[in-house]
Amino acid sequence: MWEYEVPPEARQEFLTHYAADGTWARLFRRADGYLSTQLYHDRTRPERFVTVDQWQDEDAFHRFRRDFAAEFEALDRACSRLTHRETHLGELDPQLEGSVRVD
Repeated sequence: MWEYEVPPEARQEFLTHYAADGTWARLFRRADGYLSTQLYHDRTRPERFVTVDQWQDEDAFHRFRRDFAAEFEALDRACSRLTHRETHLGELDPQLEGSVRVD
């Protein structure tokens, strides 16, 4: 999961790259084990976006990073000018069935 602060003038181009069918997702789709990308927009802070990229497992993601390292780095450099801030929010696992529910 990643959080981005996107200035208004970069919003359209940011969406081109980070949306579920954007440039990043197209790169991810080339790798085995990629499942999906979701892009969330904060309703109260228009500059804030969060992406969630889902992979079959951690190994699939690490294989992708190894096999597509050059393409990843080039796209990351090209997209860096679109944000004021980028924060890694963590690598999270889905809640497993039978886990304790917290209300």
